Amino acid sequence: MQAVLEAVTVGSMQKVYVYYEDAWWANKLGLMEGLINDMTLAAPFAGRYHDGPLKCKVIAVDGY
Repeated sequence: MQAVLEAVTVGSMQKVYVYYEDAWWANKLGLMEGLINDMTLAAPFAGRYHDGPLKCKVIAVDGY
């Protein structure tokens, strides 16, 4: 039992909501969900992302 207790790791989690005028990752890259896993940084960064519903604003250009 002692080995099991010593194998426990402690971590931190954050949940972030962000608003952007241009959802470029969806519009230009077609990315709506995925995983992030970068262990090369001094503070390793790992997680997942997913978008909820997108609202698009249509802007008339040159009368169209």
